[in-house]
Amino acid sequence: MKQTSAAKKKEHGSQHRLLVFIFGVALALEYGGQGYAKEPPWLYTVLKDGKWGYIDQAGKIAIAPQFTQAGEFSEGLATVSLDGKWGYVDQSGAIVIPPRFAFAEGFSDGLGIVHLSLSEGGSAGYIDKKASLSLSRNSKKR
Repeated sequence: MKQTSAAKKKEHGSQHRLLVFIFGVALALEYGGQGYAKEPPWLYTVLKDGKWGYIDQAGKIAIAPQFTQAGEFSEGLATVSLDGKWGYVDQSGAIVIPPRFAFAEGFSDGLGIVHLSLSEGGSAGYIDKKASLSLSRNSKKR
């Protein structure tokens, strides 16, 4: 049974749209998707069986999925959440700053922002890579 010209065009159009979609997803992941790595070793977040981990550029698991949530790497550390608390891991997957914060943000200029409470007016401050915490002036120590 031969396909009609119209059927061939429709099939070709569907294949073309699928390729464009796949290419768009790949670009989004590479240049702006969640988990985009901005520095070597280029690790990306991956969700497997309800847990987050990291894969390398080849798609191999670099840090086993074990986290409730995971952020991108900045200055060699990534934010991760375990049991509702946030901390930091290094590129080998070792926990460098244990999860104990209500929320944590990536590092910039050697400091990460951590929140001790997410309530309005809650405590927040800066943490360095040695886990030294400095609360801002407007924060109350708890």
